[in-house]
Amino acid sequence: GGTIRKMELEQSLKQYSEQLEEMVKERTRELEEAQDKLVRSERLAAVGELASGVGHELRNPLNVIKSCIYLLNMTLADKADEETISTLKLLDQQVDISNKIVTDLLTFTRVRPPSLGQVDFHNLIRESLSWVRVPEGIEVVTNFDGQSPKVLVDAEQIGRALANIVSNALQAMDGKGVLRVNTGIDEGYAWVKFEDTGCGIPEENLDKIFEPLFTTKPKGIGLGLAITKRLVEQNNGVIEVTSQVGKGTTFAVKLPLCKEEAN
Repeated sequence: GGTIRKMELEQSLKQYSEQLEEMVKERTRELEEAQDKLVRSERLAAVGELASGVGHELRNPLNVIKSCIYLLNMTLADKADEETISTLKLLDQQVDISNKIVTDLLTFTRVRPPSLGQVDFHNLIRESLSWVRVPEGIEVVTNFDGQSPKVLVDAEQIGRALANIVSNALQAMDGKGVLRVNTGIDEGYAWVKFEDTGCGIPEENLDKIFEPLFTTKPKGIGLGLAITKRLVEQNNGVIEVTSQVGKGTTFAVKLPLCKEEAN
């Protein structure tokens, strides 16, 4: 009987030890997540202070550099060699990237409340597409379903959110691919889907892509999609993402229809 008793004790001790180990793991995971959140919110608070103080200060020199590049292009015209032309082009692009970072910083720290109005949905999408420069190797295919519904949104905010999604999709395709833009209506909402044929997003990053300061790109500071999500949600909309690595990513945005359209 003693041997059986001993085996039972050993068994329950083993179970207890395993449970304890699992609890410790779980608690460690929770603590790490809480720590991550704290670090991120502290970084965000610092970003907020930095943005309002430094944002405008950075704008001025960037605009001066931009003007100088334009003047150099005009002055040199056909006289410049290829290396000089490509260097000026690179400078111009870098100034644009820096300007976008400043804009993102300032936008993120003070998103104004939306000014809602009746907006033609398909026109809004067309307009946001026109705000983004499409590289030569990428084809944009639009498939708008039926007549354009009216949505109740802030046109400027949602236009910017959609342009952000398009810009992201184009970057993911790295100069060649297809961006499909489809629309439809579903239970009081108008929806638009942006499907790219880019590199896709790994599953472990899908939950994080809307988080402020999360980025896997070498340029940018990871505020673009956080701003996009905030703009869509404060306009009573929903944004979702699905992705397959090596195949592409689809962003879906749903926006509320105007009352008379929804009935």
